[in-house]
Amino acid sequence: MVDVLKRLVAFPSYQVSSDKVEEGMKECASFLSQSLEASGFKVEVDELFNVTGERIFDGKKSFLLNTHFDTVPPSSQWPDANEPKLEGNRLIGLGSSDAKGGIAAILSVLSQMDSCRFGNLSFSL
Repeated sequence: MVDVLKRLVAFPSYQVSSDKVEEGMKECASFLSQSLEASGFKVEVDELFNVTGERIFDGKKSFLLNTHFDTVPPSSQWPDANEPKLEGNRLIGLGSSDAKGGIAAILSVLSQMDSCRFGNLSFSL
């Protein structure tokens, strides 16, 4: 899970201006898409790099996990914000707690799931 979080933090996933999105958004969306597909999800990525994955199980109800992977632009006082660093048992980097840490945890769980009590499990990022 820590390695996944390091990868996620390394992507500069923020909007530079109202009309320009950092290339890292596209790269991060691709990484997330591949991770979900490896866990058996059918995945779609739209033109704004929103990622939606869906996996069908035997249950009757649906369950949606929803989060985001975009961050604020890094401060000029934190020039290495997208270089993840382990300090003790903490990973320091832009987005590590909001919300890329949660995404890494969810991806870890999803990669180990063989069954689910829900019929439709969706993950929207």
